[in-house]
Amino acid sequence: MKEVYRAELIGNEDMVTTIVAALKDALQEASVASHVSQQMQLACEEALTNIFLHGYGGEGWIRVMCGMHDGAITLILSDKARAFDPTLVLDPDIDEKLEDRPIGGLGIHLIREMMDDFTYQRSDDANTITMIKRV
Repeated sequence: MKEVYRAELIGNEDMVTTIVAALKDALQEASVASHVSQQMQLACEEALTNIFLHGYGGEGWIRVMCGMHDGAITLILSDKARAFDPTLVLDPDIDEKLEDRPIGGLGIHLIREMMDDFTYQRSDDANTITMIKRV
């Protein structure tokens, strides 16, 4: 896999915009189509926000890696927050009235809708989310 972007840092929710902007620049430099780049950015933003807000409840370690291989873009996010498998979260009822819906859950739903593959793994006290978009 040809690496396009990598960052490893201690951050918080305030860093999400900076990380996503750097990912955008890297995808643009790699000549990724604008609509695909936008989907990768949104998926990254949603996942990172969940990690910092719900996993850490603030600040924590994160690794973001993005690469291209065989007509696909792979985005891998790793963290050391509490174990949480987002692939097990049920889809929200998007047909329910907005005022009757519980808050949350749309970010993971969006990731599922935009990505071709969305997986989770827990090993060595780390969560790893892998998102793949075929282009």
